[in-house]
Amino acid sequence: MTHLYATPGGIGNMIAVVLLSLVPQFVAAQVTSSAPKAILLHEIQPGETLDSILQATYLPGERPSRAQVVQTNPHAFEGGDFRRIMPGKTLTLPLASEPRSYVLDQPAAAPPPATSVIGTVEMLDGGLTALYAGGQRTLAIGQAVHEEDRLLLASGRAKVRLLDGSQLYLQDNTDVLLSRLSFKRGDGNVGSRLIELGRGGLRMISGLLKPDVTVEHPDISTPVAVLGLRGTETVLHYCDAPQCQTSRGVLPGGLLTGLAEGSITLGNAAGQAGLTPGDVYKVAGANTAPQPAPEYRCAMLGLDCASPPPPTQPACPPPRQRGGQGVRRPECR
Repeated sequence: MTHLYATPGGIGNMIAVVLLSLVPQFVAAQVTSSAPKAILLHEIQPGETLDSILQATYLPGERPSRAQVVQTNPHAFEGGDFRRIMPGKTLTLPLASEPRSYVLDQPAAAPPPATSVIGTVEMLDGGLTALYAGGQRTLAIGQAVHEEDRLLLASGRAKVRLLDGSQLYLQDNTDVLLSRLSFKRGDGNVGSRLIELGRGGLRMISGLLKPDVTVEHPDISTPVAVLGLRGTETVLHYCDAPQCQTSRGVLPGGLLTGLAEGSITLGNAAGQAGLTPGDVYKVAGANTAPQPAPEYRCAMLGLDCASPPPPTQPACPPPRQRGGQGVRRPECR
């Protein structure tokens, strides 16, 4: 998703930028300008709501109120009602802080170099967009993904296979940055990678074998914790709100990590934990240590799901009297 940023002086001063990952470890080039504070222009798409736009655009604590947006954009809401948003209209949104961004120096986006290819889209149900330093691409099955691609999947699902054999399954409303991938064939397949999950759900089947798994050399980073993997099938979901409605049901804010097989080291500044198959851990924030969350084993791993209760037998009344003998219904004998 490409947003346009403009100075309050008018559209003539517009600066086109591409949003990149919001995870703490990623450092992007900043717009160096003495222009006034930027604003964001967003074209409303069918099916979007004001709340979904604000959640996708802002970090928690930086979002303007509904009333502020409606007041600034009366043309985009029927009768001034925030629930009656009008697709095709353009919202002018304030920015609480400057975005981490690359400046597009040319109107036509240059494709990423072929040498940076690290994987391929193998399955796609929905719209998958790749943002990169030169612009953005709409991806299709069979197309390449590149190092430093930021993949955005608004709805549906997608599968990407990396060159090291790892498989990434993206769920709806997911934002993931393919930051780095390097490995050595014929040497135990030892190498390094870094995948940065900014929002949403990700299932990963790892193809990269490492001699150890540590948080000092993570494979996956999120805004609240990092993970080191080995021979792993893991499921993650990061929610940047108090709770998120997902295809797995309602999940809490923060990071949920479930391990199907292999081993994981999960940690942050507050502590770390080693996961074994069947474990699910929750990390509520960057300053909160990982904690077991077995109540989410069903949602994350399909384990311990409550089975439907067996059918109840009809209650049997006392036997009726017939000829001095008690007679029961056949199903009660």
